[in-house]
Amino acid sequence: MRNTGNRARSESARIGRRGEAKQRRSSEDGMVTAEFAIITPVFVFLGFVLTSLILLGWQHVAIANEAREIAREVSIKGETQLAAQAEGSGADVKMSLDGEILTVTVRRPGRGIYSWVDMELTGQHRVVMEPGSAHSARGLGNE
Repeated sequence: MRNTGNRARSESARIGRRGEAKQRRSSEDGMVTAEFAIITPVFVFLGFVLTSLILLGWQHVAIANEAREIAREVSIKGETQLAAQAEGSGADVKMSLDGEILTVTVRRPGRGIYSWVDMELTGQHRVVMEPGSAHSARGLGNE
């Protein structure tokens, strides 16, 4: 008989614990929903910021490459065809010659969200003029 009484008590205790656990679980479900609702916009914002910074880096590399290509063309061929193309697409290209060192600076307005804040991106490259290039005939002087 004693075993039956102990069994009955342990059974009721187990049911009581299950009920408490179920009650705790249902209140935790509400907490999970609230936490999810709070943290989701934070992660979306961080994703937006990270994507924007990656695009900013990509634009900066593209403008620096554009300055390098223009400087290379001018130093080897003495032509400014790439500079004219860049200016035609909205870039501001400045070239200066100090002795045999050519400095090309390209400025472009930022694209995407950076155009909203009028951000200007700059790329600059210096190169030594190749002997025999026709830089003086193309109007490159000391600026």
